[in-house]
Amino acid sequence: MVRLLLLTSGATSDFDIGYDTSNDKVVIAYRDSGNSHHGTAVVATASGTTLSYGTHAVFDSQDCREHVVVYDSSTDRVAIFLLWHR
Repeated sequence: MVRLLLLTSGATSDFDIGYDTSNDKVVIAYRDSGNSHHGTAVVATASGTTLSYGTHAVFDSQDCREHVVVYDSSTDRVAIFLLWHR
């Protein structure tokens, strides 16, 4: 079981997590209800049993409900894909 604690101004939902194997970091994308439901991401670094978080950054300024975080080892990059349904 994984437990996450994100320090945000409101409720959060719709999480996805990607693991950057080259840098040993986790990218967490979520819907930030405290910020107009914007899609937001943060990088977390583990040290023992403690996670430290970087700056939370908005990646979608609309009501972001579905997204996927993927690490591409061939380019050493993390990408967040938005899923659109019509």
